[in-house]
Amino acid sequence: SKTLVKRLMDFLKLKNLDISVRIRGYFVPVSHFKKPICGNRIMLTGDAAGFVDGFSGEGIRYAILSGKTAAQTTIKAFDSGDFSERIFRDYQEKCYSTFGRDLLCSEKILKHMKNNRDFMLETALLDAKSLTRYLQTITGDLSLCDFIQWLRERTPFLLTKKIIFGANVRRR
Repeated sequence: SKTLVKRLMDFLKLKNLDISVRIRGYFVPVSHFKKPICGNRIMLTGDAAGFVDGFSGEGIRYAILSGKTAAQTTIKAFDSGDFSERIFRDYQEKCYSTFGRDLLCSEKILKHMKNNRDFMLETALLDAKSLTRYLQTITGDLSLCDFIQWLRERTPFLLTKKIIFGANVRRR
């Protein structure tokens, strides 16, 4: 993290910007539809709405999807002249139907992994195909829920592999 701070300071100096500000990091909120993301004349998108996969930290795809949905909803609001929470609730429902299931799956994974994190990750990483499929969820090529279902079907194989070969097996 010191390297990142130095790079930021170098960039600020290069652009003749104030470098006397205190740099602080913050957690990105992960809400998973537990709080409203819209109200009268307002819609939250991306990180502000908590659209972050708590397991992988990925959020850019959700920011793009929610931004696009917010833009479509805004056009409807202008066309109707209605900027009430009622019209913006459609935005919240569209976000949930588009990617809410994946974010909720991510939350479930985190809950299950909380006490068994090392075991679960080592088991999944023993198999290159599992890692490749998981990376497809980060790029949006595969739904996280579909990945979990695929992984469930392979769990006996992965656990057996872990028991027989242990965590020291190198992936190819």
